[in-house]
Amino acid sequence: MRFLKSTLLFSLLLSVNVFSAEKCEKRECYVLHGTNTIVINISIDDDGYPQPSLMETMTLRPGEKIVFAGPEEFTIFFKEGKSPFKKSEFNSKDGVVVLKIPEHLFEDNRFSEEIYRNEGIEFSYGIRANGKVTDPLIHIVER
Repeated sequence: MRFLKSTLLFSLLLSVNVFSAEKCEKRECYVLHGTNTIVINISIDDDGYPQPSLMETMTLRPGEKIVFAGPEEFTIFFKEGKSPFKKSEFNSKDGVVVLKIPEHLFEDNRFSEEIYRNEGIEFSYGIRANGKVTDPLIHIVER
């Protein structure tokens, strides 16, 4: 039963990403039209490095989600001790990591100076798989 659920979830994410692939292979990526979700595929290149379908910036708003789908085991981690979440590392479960940007992120005092200076908050994150790391960027803007 668990295998069936995992297979169905992966198939759903794969079919959703077929429709979003064009959007998230550009320099910047936004949520899928009519949803609150960005879907990022993670493949492994010939040298064993994780390769997300988006290597530049993804832009989100509080309350929106990122779904990372890739190899059975990978980790999403936030760098420099700066994370929009209470923890900074997330391990995949059945090849998927889902992160929802906290609704009240712009009320968090940890980021007040950056919010004052910029139009949003930027987070550096990494994808670790096979002991190798790739590190794109997330930009979160106010609603």
